[in-house]
Amino acid sequence: KGHIKKEANANERIRQITAYHEAGHTVATALLTNQELTRVTILPSTSGVGGYTKAIPPEQELYTQEQVANEIKVLYAGRQSELAFNHGNKKEVTIGCSNDIQVATSMLKNCLNFTDLVDNGPIVDYTQFGFSGEKESLKIVENVSERLMKETTDFVNEHWNEIELVAKALLEKETLQGEEVMEILGL
Repeated sequence: KGHIKKEANANERIRQITAYHEAGHTVATALLTNQELTRVTILPSTSGVGGYTKAIPPEQELYTQEQVANEIKVLYAGRQSELAFNHGNKKEVTIGCSNDIQVATSMLKNCLNFTDLVDNGPIVDYTQFGFSGEKESLKIVENVSERLMKETTDFVNEHWNEIELVAKALLEKETLQGEEVMEILGL
């Protein structure tokens, strides 16, 4: 019997972490982007992922530097919400955010010559300069990532009440439609 209870507690902990992770993505999507939020769930998908947030991006071919930065913050918001839920204990952050980090890193790498985003001055594709350029590119990407991660942490702290409201609703209902999220957020 003790084993079953321990497993039940572990499953509830996973549900909670998933709810806060998805709530972070959801609140960031709602407040930082002009995407139409359609659905958020903590139910596992067929790919085994613990939950997901679905939004429809507006039809456009060009994105501003601010929009790209906000999309990266949406990706980081899941991890940073997990971190806040775990009272800053990095050892409790799950690997569920690994795909988010991969996508954010790819976006950052593709934005190396956005002067205002990287705050680097010249508009140069450092990858054309071989190994030394790749090292420079990595340094730039790390600096921008660090800045955006800090801004995301500030966002999560500032909007923690909204994240908690969405997370608690997810724990109760498991799936929320976009309209329900917008109602919870008062938007």
